[in-house]
Amino acid sequence: MNDRPLVQVQTTEDKQAIVAVLLPSELTTEAARRARDDARQAFASLEGKAFSLLIDLRGVTRVEEDALSRLRELEGAAGRTGRLGRLCHLVKTAAQVQATQERLAKAGHPDLFRDFTDEAAALGYLLEKPAVANA
Repeated sequence: MNDRPLVQVQTTEDKQAIVAVLLPSELTTEAARRARDDARQAFASLEGKAFSLLIDLRGVTRVEEDALSRLRELEGAAGRTGRLGRLCHLVKTAAQVQATQERLAKAGHPDLFRDFTDEAAALGYLLEKPAVANA
């Protein structure tokens, strides 16, 4: 299997941008660093346009500990652009979705991002009008 993440910019019919990050099955620190760097380039390519971010974790079977820090950096870089409308993750199981939502609620940020097992539902969420203050 390919060990390189895939980062794509998709634009919908109504000109909404989605940066999609597909992670490899073995999420090494190096693969996560590449995803972070490639995503930063994708954010810059949008030239000031608002976007949503989708991180697909469904194929990940092994994760190096430091790789999680690079993923947080990727999400932080998206937020620091000031143009991030929505963020979601695609995960394998409903239990993962529930656990994440419980952690976010406990931290007082229930709407910070969403996890989904269904790609169509995730895209529907991303395509809702973004809540970007300076878009």
